[in-house]
Amino acid sequence: MLGVQYQSIVSLFSPLRDRVELSLIHFNDWWNVWRGRKRADAVGAPPELGWEDWHLPPGWTSRFSPWTMPMIARRVRRTWRRRGWINPKLVLTVPYLLPVARKLGLQRTIYRVVDNYQAYWPDRAKTIARQEEELVRETCATVVTSRLLAEWFTERIPSCAHKIHYVPNGISPSMLREPRAALAGPRPLQRQFPQQFMAKTGPVVGHYATIAPRYGGELLLALAERLPDFRFILMGQVVSGASAYTETMKALAEKPNVVMTGYLKEPDSREVLWQCDIMIIPIPMDDLGRFGCPNRLWTFMASGRPIVSTSMPEVTQFGDLVYIADDPEAMASALVAAAAERDARRIEARVEIAGQHVWPKLADRMWSIISSH
Repeated sequence: MLGVQYQSIVSLFSPLRDRVELSLIHFNDWWNVWRGRKRADAVGAPPELGWEDWHLPPGWTSRFSPWTMPMIARRVRRTWRRRGWINPKLVLTVPYLLPVARKLGLQRTIYRVVDNYQAYWPDRAKTIARQEEELVRETCATVVTSRLLAEWFTERIPSCAHKIHYVPNGISPSMLREPRAALAGPRPLQRQFPQQFMAKTGPVVGHYATIAPRYGGELLLALAERLPDFRFILMGQVVSGASAYTETMKALAEKPNVVMTGYLKEPDSREVLWQCDIMIIPIPMDDLGRFGCPNRLWTFMASGRPIVSTSMPEVTQFGDLVYIADDPEAMASALVAAAAERDARRIEARVEIAGQHVWPKLADRMWSIISSH
């Protein structure tokens, strides 16, 4: 597998290691390595997955690609020979690796799409669109993380509808809460949180994701200001950004009803989430957000708690199990309504849906696609 830029890729393929030999290759450029730049939630994998981290020169995906892509292909072939593999399957997770797939065999390649890459890299949107269409046409299968992505690719390339598959993101089984415990409600807050919240006792809103310029910081600040009696626990590393975004994050951290914990791993993240009354997904509905499949959706479903989200199609498909709003005023009203929910049916339904999205079950679906192409 080439271009393992997302932890969700590692989580999806890890359960397959008992069925097939794996080689997961992550790319990083020399400049980032030299600066020691590493996010707290950086991608990593256990050695039994054949994990390798390849360091490449800055510009390896663009101006230096005529030299770096053949080099990558040669290194992949050496990896295959070293492992004694004959005609292995290749999985790509980014479109700019198309030249590598051409050299290694597109007919044995699967394209795994986790985002709207044209929106992710807008300066290269036309090139990415061309690369993706060639990948969808020429690879043996395309596997996407959201229903909207599946529809989008099918509309663009209808002749390939039969080999476009939907396998969403998921969660670890350890994040699932027992239905009986979910019905009992959130756990009491740990001692540290009442101290930080200065004796506030309103509903607790949980957020669990990296906080970045395109992922709703402004909306979270607006909600904290509109709902001073609500308490917000924001779990996730804050990624650096432009000055306006930095000021927003500073103002958010200074709110008396906000606690920013930083990045938390399991089981710490699970224990904090289970203390929340409501979960929130504040992703703006731009061309990146609309096509997304946030892992946190299933994490929140697993808690049984009400979920308030912007109108991401991957979220709205669950009807009254989620509360939908896009602007600060509507989302504040949705949070108030969610805080008043006492519906056992919804709680049980959320936990059941989360149970259908644990990584081992999704890996089974991925394996059936790999095996049939």
